[in-house]
Amino acid sequence: MADDLLQATFDATLDEVVDVGMRLSTGTAAYQRQRVRAQWQFGVVFVVAATYVFVSRRGHVSGLEWLILATVLLPVGAGMVFGYRWFHDWYTRRAYRRMVAELLGGVAQVRCDFAVCEDRLLCKTPHGETALPWSRAICVHADGSDLEMWFDPGLAIVRARAFRSLEHRAAFVAAVTTRVASALSQRPV
Repeated sequence: MADDLLQATFDATLDEVVDVGMRLSTGTAAYQRQRVRAQWQFGVVFVVAATYVFVSRRGHVSGLEWLILATVLLPVGAGMVFGYRWFHDWYTRRAYRRMVAELLGGVAQVRCDFAVCEDRLLCKTPHGETALPWSRAICVHADGSDLEMWFDPGLAIVRARAFRSLEHRAAFVAAVTTRVASALSQRPV
């Protein structure tokens, strides 16, 4: 197979760089634990604060009012817990985007070069180089327009525009899937 078919290059936008980082981090158990903790903290604080405001304004609260308060606040608090998930993800992505923009020096695009080597996927940008060994590969998703390669740890996404033609993409995907399948078959069960 020609070496040029085992290479792909494209210019990634800031949002695409952020997307890769967020997809990698939000899939971790640590991020999910932290998000669930934040969700529950937000929901509990909301219910406690609303109860405090209600009780402090009323002075004396009867048993029926406590029942009504619980009937209203518990479902609202549960809704706040679940709704906070989207806010948390949005806020984290926004903060991560600002950080990446600062680290990249405000550039609008980052050149990304990928090369399929015999023992690893080589990923280069002007800011660094990463080698992801096939022995650490988990899976490949080539069903969409982009090519996703998941490693333990790591994620590489080659955008569809990196390929000159459908044949180039097919050759690149075949080389990747062959190496990943070989690596997976050599792992102990």
